[in-house]
Amino acid sequence: VVQRDSSTIYFEVDPALAEQGVVFADLETAVREHPELLQRYFMSDEAVAVTDNKFAALHGAFWTNGVVLYVPSDVEIELPFRVFSTQETAGIATFNHVLIVAEKNADVTLVDFYDSETLDEESIADSVIELHAAEGAQVRYIQVQDWGRHVWNFSTQKGAIHQDAAVRSLNVSLGSRLSKTLIASNLLAAGSSAEMLGLYFADDTQHFDNQTRQNHITPYASSDLLFKGAIKDRSRSVYSGVIKVWPKAHGTDAYQANRNLILSPTARADSIPNLEIGA
Repeated sequence: VVQRDSSTIYFEVDPALAEQGVVFADLETAVREHPELLQRYFMSDEAVAVTDNKFAALHGAFWTNGVVLYVPSDVEIELPFRVFSTQETAGIATFNHVLIVAEKNADVTLVDFYDSETLDEESIADSVIELHAAEGAQVRYIQVQDWGRHVWNFSTQKGAIHQDAAVRSLNVSLGSRLSKTLIASNLLAAGSSAEMLGLYFADDTQHFDNQTRQNHITPYASSDLLFKGAIKDRSRSVYSGVIKVWPKAHGTDAYQANRNLILSPTARADSIPNLEIGA
């Protein structure tokens, strides 16, 4: 899928996948042809809710386009799906949405690119990514953010992970003037697991603010997080991560690390790890 200023300009999917019940469509098409998926999963309390933060609320009110990927039970897809989103008009706001639903024992990968040239007027990109993994499902999500330096980027991403399922994500931040992201995993049943990886490189006066949440809601789930970055010139990175262990979530296995390479004396990196144990 290729989307320009939120309009879909190119779409291609293997017909054999549709025969297996796979749905891959831009969001506007999915609303018309698969409303039941949107009613069940779109910005539900299980993943990203409109009440999560003000940027999610803004997105819920003004979403413009995006993609929906639905994989039925026991369907394993070897090749990744790819989405390219770009801004070519200055002074606009785009609200791209990614919704992935993997049913029981499904296996799927999606690579999501955000890219644009630097334009004269400032723009806003406010995206939401929802990753639903049913029992035994395997979901991999890779995002490469390389917006032009005129873009103020805000992103809310959350995985809803059920019994013996796994969600693995990699978020790469290269572009934008300012990027503020919230990346979370809700571990909802025993045997669920999350791997959360992040890479970033900032220069000039860029500002990257990464917030993460590892929400261990039930016993015997695992999460592993590593964010690494390099910064130079007068750029700044901020990392704030929380491992939250709910009451009765015994047997939790969770790791969190943030590592920074500071290449200039005027660059600054702040790391704020947090651990909240209610068990």
